[in-house]
Amino acid sequence: MRILYIHSLMFHQRTWRRVVDRLKQDGIDLRLVDQAAAAGVIGAPETGGIDLLVADLAVGMPGFDRLLEAGRSIPHRMGLSHQIPGDFTTFGMDTASEFRQYLSAVGLDAFESLAWVLRQMKMAGYDVGAAPKTGREIRDAIMSRKAVAEFRWTTVDEIVRKGGALHLMDEAEYAPWFNALAEPSRLKVLEDWDAFPGQGMSHKDNGKDVLVITGIRYGNIRIMAQPKRGCYGAKRTGEVCRILHDPALAPPHHWLATYKYIQDHSDAVVHFGADGALEYLPGKQVGLSDACFPEISMGE
Repeated sequence: MRILYIHSLMFHQRTWRRVVDRLKQDGIDLRLVDQAAAAGVIGAPETGGIDLLVADLAVGMPGFDRLLEAGRSIPHRMGLSHQIPGDFTTFGMDTASEFRQYLSAVGLDAFESLAWVLRQMKMAGYDVGAAPKTGREIRDAIMSRKAVAEFRWTTVDEIVRKGGALHLMDEAEYAPWFNALAEPSRLKVLEDWDAFPGQGMSHKDNGKDVLVITGIRYGNIRIMAQPKRGCYGAKRTGEVCRILHDPALAPPHHWLATYKYIQDHSDAVVHFGADGALEYLPGKQVGLSDACFPEISMGE
């Protein structure tokens, strides 16, 4: 079976290479093409005999109309984008919807995936302490301790009281690291969030301002929810709730303190779940420098 998958965005070649190689074992030939390069693919002699076309096209990208027209010559078609006419897809709506969810990883259980990894690590000899054996137990442990950087349904004091704090970082620990950041980045944080401790996830510990780093620990494993990118306050207004994906907004002190803690206490970092906010921070996405906030967050 030959499948042509056209997407309006660039494919992550390394990830999809594994998918392609695995499907070949089952006799499925999957070819991946981004929309900008696909105009010369459909109808070319070497692509004859395509059994299924999967099209996730965008109107604003080159070749949209021509690809739709040429694609109708392929007997089995599935349009994933809402911009593609409904009659383009030759499958039932339920099948198309399920396929779209499958490709976008909707419905995956991140907690259960994490539990599986912990079980494998324990069998391999890693120290995972008394880590829960199921995803539900991990979730319940996080929620019972309120081990998340949240403020709408709880308070920072309650997080500390219930055991959701991995660490309390004071200014004496944070300031030397923060002051060593590239000057443009450091000044941007101060401009957007003021001086330490900034806004949100701060707590008084013996009279000192500290930032609460949340999570739970089992042996050498720390399970942490990603800190908030830039939303602080109960009201969802422009004054206290900053846009999650704003490319010009620096991450707050609590975000930076959390990732400093991760750098100081981790040999490896594994991200579970959907995409996070790390890749949307100000700075370049390739060829990062020490002034780019993704690089600042994860370190060298």
